[in-house]
Amino acid sequence: MISDKLNAVFQFVDFLHFNIDKFKSYIPTVEECLNISNEMETLNPNENFNDKIKYRKLTKVRNETFQNVFNNVTESITGKAEKLGIYQRTNTDFEFNWGYNEIQELKDNASENDLSFILSHKDKYLEFKNQVNSNFLSLAFFFSKLHEYLKEIFVFFDQDAAVKFDSLKQEEIRENNITEAVNSFKDDKSKSAKIHIDSTSPKEETKRILKFLNLIEFFEVRNIEKIYDEHYGKKIDTNRPINLTLENWNDLKDKFVKQRFERENYKDLMENETVVFELEILDLLDRYIKSDEAKLSADDYKTYKALIMRYRAHLQAKQSTINPLIVKNKIELVITLSDLIAHKKSVHLVDNIKIKYKNIKGKRLKLLFIAFQNLELLPKERIASKFHRCCKSEFDWDIASYSAMNDYQYNAIVDKAEIDSMKEYLKTLT
Repeated sequence: MISDKLNAVFQFVDFLHFNIDKFKSYIPTVEECLNISNEMETLNPNENFNDKIKYRKLTKVRNETFQNVFNNVTESITGKAEKLGIYQRTNTDFEFNWGYNEIQELKDNASENDLSFILSHKDKYLEFKNQVNSNFLSLAFFFSKLHEYLKEIFVFFDQDAAVKFDSLKQEEIRENNITEAVNSFKDDKSKSAKIHIDSTSPKEETKRILKFLNLIEFFEVRNIEKIYDEHYGKKIDTNRPINLTLENWNDLKDKFVKQRFERENYKDLMENETVVFELEILDLLDRYIKSDEAKLSADDYKTYKALIMRYRAHLQAKQSTINPLIVKNKIELVITLSDLIAHKKSVHLVDNIKIKYKNIKGKRLKLLFIAFQNLELLPKERIASKFHRCCKSEFDWDIASYSAMNDYQYNAIVDKAEIDSMKEYLKTLT
């Protein structure tokens, strides 16, 4: 007899198997993101203005590329697992809510009638793993734990499966720099590989990235103390770092934030610009702690995840208190409607919709927004307010309020014809 919980797990295997082609189609996007990160490593934005400009542009493209994978793969996979009740939110992250206890129960209670069902799902899972060789940038922990549990199940019912599961074991690629690691990842499609950068590499960019991804160093607070030095015969200032923890967060957070904002590479930036850069770094750290490269214990992972969440919340609160006029003048004006549209002819698109849809507002603006999304020219989530803000800034007519656009609910019967017309027009521009 198979429990409801493990029945849900097997339904999840069905989901993975059914979507093999969809998930495989995003592997080139994953590689593109790796290539962009590789190019960014060769830049020195702190010491070269041209590198700084290029680094910002690449950061934007990389984040959009990552978001594409996250929206269409990561959220699809974790969302399905959560919907099936096998994956749930904790105080700091998501995690599986089943494991060896449920597996042992299956081993104890399964009957011969269950065998063909279990073995068919073994075959489906192995086919998925053989064809989809990617952790999609942020699912390494998820797939590693799932693989561990499913191997425990399937090998019990089919001893020959052990060889097949062992052949899927992730092999570490040790490389001297990011470029070689990415190339090895591309060349070895038969394995689900994890990238490890050799810390002994003489490459400056590699050392810089490893230094950047030093979690302990990032969450350190410099503490100036006077101690007696026998050599000088007097008390001198010492800079003893204190590790930030969940226990001392409240006491040290203000000093930590102040020291982060006073870093040398931020000296020419306004406060809001520094906030933006720190939030981007936290996004990178958030993905890093989930990667195989971090090699964190479960306790360390939860600690760093919580510290990242607390610092992010502090930055977001700080961001909301900054004068909105300063934010607009210094940050938002560089974001245009063509920046939001995911197409090489984005400027051409914007120029033409300004003519074709002159005086569009409210409901019809919402329909145009949906048409863009249906054609995958705009992201599916967290973009509506930016879209409206850009239209308001760039269109030379009143587009009405954000609520007038966003609150309108699409009606498939009434609005389909206009949506289809808009989509056909946009296609002529791409």
